[in-house]
Amino acid sequence: MVCSACHSPDYITETPRNPKGWSDVFEMMQAYGATATDAEWMQIKSYILGQIAQIEINKSTADDLQNTFEVDAPLAKAIVDYRMANGNFKMIDDVKKVPGLDAKKVDYRKNRLEF
Repeated sequence: MVCSACHSPDYITETPRNPKGWSDVFEMMQAYGATATDAEWMQIKSYILGQIAQIEINKSTADDLQNTFEVDAPLAKAIVDYRMANGNFKMIDDVKKVPGLDAKKVDYRKNRLEF
């Protein structure tokens, strides 16, 4: 309801954005007067980052990966550590090699991964 007061659902899906891009959109929405409770903003951000945001798998911080992959902090750090130890990911199968990362989570996000 917060977003749809001014935008169609296409606005959310039309332009791919990484977590930083979405953060800028959230700030702009608030600056233009969009109102929601803190809990509602948290729910909106969680949904957008977990379901829509692009994932720059070779550049993302552990915090961004935690939000976009919807994993806990230790697993997000494990993704970054694996990337640092083995070099940049080149394809989806490389990401699936991260110990503890469920391949289903990777497959679910395959269209959002940027290498």
